[in-house]
Amino acid sequence: MTVLPFITSSAVGWWLVQNEGYIRSFSATEWFIASLVCALACALALTPPTLLAFVFGYFLGWIALLPLILLNLAAIALV
Repeated sequence: MTVLPFITSSAVGWWLVQNEGYIRSFSATEWFIASLVCALACALALTPPTLLAFVFGYFLGWIALLPLILLNLAAIALV
């Protein structure tokens, strides 16, 4: 079970590198859906919150602060 977040993070990281241009073109709705999926992944311990902070910060900059706070609160509520 402790290996699963590492494998998931590696797969997500690989996918992000391969699709950086596509992710940069996400609309607000797509970022909202991604936030919901990420909250579920955090709640199920599939990805660590630090990976999500890195990804959201990289693509959104300081604008990612509020979605990340809400994402972490949603993940906590799901647990």
